[in-house]
Amino acid sequence: MPENSSRRKASLIAWISVATFALAGCAELPNAAPISQVDYRGCVLSQSASTDATLADVSQYSLNQAAVTYGIQRTDLEVPATKLTTGVKKLSKAGCNLVVVAGSGFGPGMAGVAYANPTVNFIYVSEKAEPKISAANLDNLVSYGVDLYEVGIISGYLAADLSKLHYVSLGCGSEIGETLLSGAKLGVSRFDAENEVTTKVDARVGSLVTSETELPDVQLIGGCANIFAATDSVSAYIGYGRDNYLDSRFESVKSKIATTVVPQLGTKIMEVVASDLEGDFIGGNLGSVTATYGNGLLALSPEREIGINAQTLTKLQTVVADYEATLK
Repeated sequence: MPENSSRRKASLIAWISVATFALAGCAELPNAAPISQVDYRGCVLSQSASTDATLADVSQYSLNQAAVTYGIQRTDLEVPATKLTTGVKKLSKAGCNLVVVAGSGFGPGMAGVAYANPTVNFIYVSEKAEPKISAANLDNLVSYGVDLYEVGIISGYLAADLSKLHYVSLGCGSEIGETLLSGAKLGVSRFDAENEVTTKVDARVGSLVTSETELPDVQLIGGCANIFAATDSVSAYIGYGRDNYLDSRFESVKSKIATTVVPQLGTKIMEVVASDLEGDFIGGNLGSVTATYGNGLLALSPEREIGINAQTLTKLQTVVADYEATLK
């Protein structure tokens, strides 16, 4: 690689650590950010009519940051799950060098579409591990999964610690709700066993009217940013996705957001853009990864108004490590 190209690559990758702050939800970038436009287009193909757009949101936000950081061009497109091939054709004609595909309905056709479009690089983001996509081992395709069950474990464990009434619920319904809630039940049960308490975990949705005299005081709000409704009885929320505290859609409950389980896939996408600008896209098994707490690709947002006990966070590491050991 020529010396000037190596210097440019090092400069691009160096900006990733700076841009990570923006990916966490901060809109401000350094004044010296290199924003001269380059001949490169990053695109997001998201699934329309989906009740959960968390990872599409992360992907769009990340490529927007790449646009202001690296000067790339941007295009977004929504299509039904059955129109993956059509959507990719449109984006390919639009000159997309990289397409981030977000939507569980796209999974079955992803490897075939990538194989049929070898001049386009693809990232498929999903709320589960995608071994079949990784196993396809295509040079122009990587899968970035999120272990959503583990997100639930983390959320449930922390929710049980924060709940004074020992009553936790899911804040709204979405495609990811069932998996998230299943994981939360395990996280709650681990907390209860350690502390000799009993915490109820409920799948109630939003501000459901009920005759109960006691309502849940902690809610999990993963997967429902666009349909979120505040509940007066709730004293703390635990989110999933981009830092909910910095998301205007949660402005009405901002002071009640204890933490957000944040998938660091935005940083990975930024890394791909930086490398792809130099022709160094790493596809197949080598490029694919599933975000977990153990590998640092699931992280908790910074502490703000509601503090989380440091001892609880230490114990959480053991709970998650025990779960991750079952996957090996």
